[in-house]
Amino acid sequence: MKKTLKRALTALIAAALLLSCLPLGALADTESEYDRLWEEKMQAEKENPLSYGEYGNADYPFVTWFPRVLLYTDIAQEITIEEIPYYDKGGFASIERYYTDAYLFSDEESNLIWYVPEFKELCREVCFTGGKTRELIPPMYVLIQAYGIEKEELLEAYQKMMTEPESIRSLAWESEEKWACISDSVTWYKENAELPAMYYIDALYLEDESQVKSIFAQWYTAVVDGEVLTSFDLFYNCKYSFEELKARSILTKEFRRMMDEIEAHEAIDNNYEMSEKGRILYEQLQAYLAENPENDPPKTGDPTAAYALIFTLAALPLAGLGVAEWKKRRRAV
Repeated sequence: MKKTLKRALTALIAAALLLSCLPLGALADTESEYDRLWEEKMQAEKENPLSYGEYGNADYPFVTWFPRVLLYTDIAQEITIEEIPYYDKGGFASIERYYTDAYLFSDEESNLIWYVPEFKELCREVCFTGGKTRELIPPMYVLIQAYGIEKEELLEAYQKMMTEPESIRSLAWESEEKWACISDSVTWYKENAELPAMYYIDALYLEDESQVKSIFAQWYTAVVDGEVLTSFDLFYNCKYSFEELKARSILTKEFRRMMDEIEAHEAIDNNYEMSEKGRILYEQLQAYLAENPENDPPKTGDPTAAYALIFTLAALPLAGLGVAEWKKRRRAV
């Protein structure tokens, strides 16, 4: 018994020493990569607030990126670039003009559009449902993951697009006539293009898909329990009731940000698009959020789990001691 007690005390002392030696950041660092990117995004929005009239489109709940930069990566030799008429026989613009996942360039005067069918097929399967144009996940994220493009390669591609934009000419525009259709758009990058904010670049390589969606979410979008919801879903189409929303994870900074942005837009335009039922729901949610504190899930680095594990392991010898003592007394009886 004395020997067991000695082992238990030794384990507890070792646990205490371990906790004292661990660097503060190992247990108490509560800022995950996602938290950092979110703060950078919020700071950028604070420095560049939205102006009157920027309502966006419910079918595109994410910040839009055209995949042109991927033409400057190694996958450019693997993909197909096709051209189709800009206007159909009925005089309507081709739907490819609006596929932000596949669209490259267009020239209305020559009635031509260039796009990547492989991108379109891939993103139709992953980013959209039911043949609709509603995005469910940022298409650029899907393409980056599907083709295994590393961050360093992507950054190099942006640099090349801004310094040597004409290097893509041999891919599909070798004739002077075809190149003339897009040359202005291509060379525009030399003087005007900028690297996207790094928090977007970094977000493309997050492991949690919901976090990727949140970083790319437009001001009128929030990701709730993995589902992409826009203000149009909530306050125009009234997809969910107040009680249904209360039962979901809406006490988060992401949902509050959307609500705050809607309020800011209402301050500059009282014709913000809401149905009568949606208006009531909006006011109910505002009151509910005001009454309840933010309730984000535990952040990476929360020391609670580490403390629990260490003390549980340390307590095992004591548990063994108790069992041994109980057996001893039982035999004595």
